[in-house]
Amino acid sequence: MIIEAVDENNKQSYLLSKWTKERTYFKTDGVIIGGAKDDNCHSSSIIMNSGNVGIIHGGSFGNGDVAESNIVINGGTIECIYGGGHPELNIQKYANHTGHAKNHCK
Repeated sequence: MIIEAVDENNKQSYLLSKWTKERTYFKTDGVIIGGAKDDNCHSSSIIMNSGNVGIIHGGSFGNGDVAESNIVINGGTIECIYGGGHPELNIQKYANHTGHAKNHCK
């Protein structure tokens, strides 16, 4: 996933994979989840080149593990980076682990 600014109010996120390319637009100060929702994910990669993001989570949302997350911040403004995931804290039975997290800020 590559995050870049579109204008003052919107950011543009390019979701790249071997099979598909999608563009997802989100408002400023949004939350980025690198893994999956309630599912396991082998790896996540987030590169932020510009824009304004509230929080980046390298892991999954809810019940899901990520073996390795990689977050690179080349530019822009960010409030907080979590190498791991975002569990639903009100439900105690969720497994939400990130095996190895790498965070790089330039």
